[in-house]
Amino acid sequence: MEIIKLIRHAHLALKTPGYRTTQAKARFSGRCFVAPPIYGGAGVININLPSTNPLLSGCPLGPIVVFLPARLKLSILPSMSNASIPPAIARIAPDGQLTPRQKRQFMIQMGLRRQRPGTGSSHEFMRGRTAMYLWPDLRPILQGIDWVLIGDVATRAYMPERATKDMDILVHHTDGDEVIHRLKAAGYKVISQLAVPGYLLHSPEGIEVDVLFGRYPWLREALKNPGYDMASYPVIRLPYLIILKMAANRGRDLGDLTTMLGWAADADLDAVRAVVARYSPEDLEDLESLIYLGRQEQVMPDADLSTAGSSLAHEPSFNE
Repeated sequence: MEIIKLIRHAHLALKTPGYRTTQAKARFSGRCFVAPPIYGGAGVININLPSTNPLLSGCPLGPIVVFLPARLKLSILPSMSNASIPPAIARIAPDGQLTPRQKRQFMIQMGLRRQRPGTGSSHEFMRGRTAMYLWPDLRPILQGIDWVLIGDVATRAYMPERATKDMDILVHHTDGDEVIHRLKAAGYKVISQLAVPGYLLHSPEGIEVDVLFGRYPWLREALKNPGYDMASYPVIRLPYLIILKMAANRGRDLGDLTTMLGWAADADLDAVRAVVARYSPEDLEDLESLIYLGRQEQVMPDADLSTAGSSLAHEPSFNE
C-alpha cells in the first residue's frame, strides 16, 4: 500500500462513527494498527508496523511522522508485536493493547501500591485558585449562547493553575454553527476541523481556541448550570469535568483526576458520585480509588514538629 493510500485510510478511520472506541486495521508491508485519537487530543493516529518495515530504515532512533491536513498527525511506530511487553501489562492484555478502562485501572493499582502520604506542595498552594493566564473573553461574543470552558484551562477552577497552549470550550452541537459564525465576525480565524466534532480557531491575537460540539446526554444540564473560575469565565462543573477526564484517560488526565478529587470538598464529591452513578456507573469503583489516591496527598507525614529547625540552631551565624 502506498503512503497516500495509508493517509486516505487514516481519514476514513476518523470518519468512522464511534471512532473513539473502535479499532481499525490496515495493511502496509505488514500488519498495521490504527489507534483513533482520544477526546481532547490533536488528532494523533498511531500506525504500528513491524520494525523490519522498509519505512523504518534510516530512522532507528524515532518514528516516521507524516503531517496531514486538518491538524492530524500520522505517527508510524514499530509494532508492539516486535517489542517486549512488560509482564504486568501482558497479564491483562497479552497483545499489549490495553483498553482505556484497563489502562486507567492499571495506573490506579500502581498508584495504590506506590503512593505515600503527603505531597510536595503546601496545602495553601493546593487550595489556591488563580486566573493568572489571560485567555480570550468570549462572554460578549457568545452572549445568549450556553458555553463552558473544559480541558486544561477549566481545571484552574478546581486545582492549582498551570500553563497550557490553548483554550477549549464546549457548546451544544445545535449551537455550533452560530458559535463559529459569531467568532468569525469578531475576527477569529478558522484554522481547521478537529479530530472530534468542532473547530480550531485563532483569536485576533493568535491564541488557539478549540470549539467542541457536544452531544453528551448530560450536556444540557451542564451548560445550564456552569461554575465560574477566578476570572468569572463559565467553567464546566466538577462532576462533568471528571466524566470527560475519565473518558480521555491520558496520563495527565489521571493526575488531574486525583488532584481535583483529592482536594474537593465532601459536598462536591457527593455531587460527582451522583453524576457518575447516573451517566457512567461502570466507573464508580475507579472513581472511589481516584478519590482515595487524591486524599492521600493531604495526609501530613509523621514528624516531630517540636524539633523542627533544631539542626539550624547549631549552625554558625553569618553575623557572628
